[in-house]
Amino acid sequence: MKMSPRITLAKSAGTTVLALAAITGIISLAGCAQDKHLNEVKELAFIYPDPSIPDPKLTVDQALDYRKVCGSTKWKVDMTDQHQTFVEYRCDYKGVGDSMFVARDKSDVASAGDVYQWTYGTNGQPELSYIGFIINFKNGTSKDLTTLPAIRVMELASENKATNFDEAFSYLTNTRIPVKPTSPLKDTTYGNTLAANYPGHTEAEAISLAYQWKNFPIGPGPLRLDSLGYPDSTFDGVKLSEIFPVNPTDVQFAKKIEDTGNDYKQDLSSNNPFALVKVLQLPPDKLFCLSDRCYDNNAWFVGRAPEAVLIQERGIGEWVTISLPTESEANAATMQPKDVGDSVVAALEGAPTKDPHESAHGNNMPATDAPFTDPTVSTYGNAVRSLFPNEEPQLAAQDALNKAIPDSNLKVIDVNQQGYPVYGMECEANDQCINDGGLSLGSPAEAALQMFAVSPADVGKYGIVCGPYFCRDSRGNVIGRSPNFHR
Repeated sequence: MKMSPRITLAKSAGTTVLALAAITGIISLAGCAQDKHLNEVKELAFIYPDPSIPDPKLTVDQALDYRKVCGSTKWKVDMTDQHQTFVEYRCDYKGVGDSMFVARDKSDVASAGDVYQWTYGTNGQPELSYIGFIINFKNGTSKDLTTLPAIRVMELASENKATNFDEAFSYLTNTRIPVKPTSPLKDTTYGNTLAANYPGHTEAEAISLAYQWKNFPIGPGPLRLDSLGYPDSTFDGVKLSEIFPVNPTDVQFAKKIEDTGNDYKQDLSSNNPFALVKVLQLPPDKLFCLSDRCYDNNAWFVGRAPEAVLIQERGIGEWVTISLPTESEANAATMQPKDVGDSVVAALEGAPTKDPHESAHGNNMPATDAPFTDPTVSTYGNAVRSLFPNEEPQLAAQDALNKAIPDSNLKVIDVNQQGYPVYGMECEANDQCINDGGLSLGSPAEAALQMFAVSPADVGKYGIVCGPYFCRDSRGNVIGRSPNFHR
């Protein structure tokens, strides 16, 4: 095997000086070459790729080196895999950490900016070969937004108006900078209460800003509001789950209809809202809902049906009148803690119970044909276990139920986190309810009369929703009689 000759540097001081001078000369030549390439690129005209758009009459240096949006810039000369020399420019934008786009999308963005590259061809001249807008994430990955037109990125630089990431991104994507609400927008925030999240803005502006914060801008054009403050919008492209719900107290009628499966439109050929408004004779301050879409008396689609309405809808095609406790009824119920447990205590002690038809609603309640008495009328389910302090919560709730209504087939199968009994039951299509063992509980009204009540103060909290007969917790368990129930 032929060996290459080895060169041994002489030890003399003079030789060492000559060697160092040679190395310095090589570095100098490399540095000069880099400066040459940089200068050549910076002196180029900053020309748009579209000849129909007038050029800004700037050099590359003038367009890129003095930008307000750049927190830092970097130039470098390098080689491609094919050993072509290229010059690269990078601008890292200011304000990424304070970006409203990043906050809205909850993105883990570390930095963002634009990149330009010029490659030297066979003719020895540099040509613009790449323009990109790149977002770098904290996990080390990057995303090149190739959908952005290169000329848009170049115009951003030549106009030099953007001062931070949000202004640059807004310009590049032609979208408004989102405005952060003063408090979080929840799935339960009603669509006509959004002005509270955007003080200083009109109701219509607040609604537009709220949907923009959800990244679902609505429109186009100024929004019209109805007499209840809900927006008139087509909601085109907006997912139904992202549409703010209406206040259930604003809903008068509801009907379940068949859905075509489209996420935000229904086949309304047999349920035309304009025709239904006339049939229902809906007053200006009320809404009606078709499954999970709600309409006002102008037949405008104004919002998503809330859970308190959906839970009251019955079979397909059947209209229901939405019944919710009035504010005075709810307040009256929550202001009577001294009555909690009175009826059950009386039953446990063998004393006469209250008239089952005498309640906070007075003595004018019409009698029911249900065979069960109602000694639980003033007892909230999360209080009954205190009557048996030495027993496990589930057993205590079952014993209280057995003492109060000995003939009931209803069984307590668990106690949820809020202390309410979980009842093992379901109601079938024939409007009859059964327990988890298949034994009859009667109609929904009859089954409701066998349960302890849910406190109105808990409705809407902890995921508790109530229909006309029963309340359910966040897991869908039946946990008691609804405050909406009227015999």
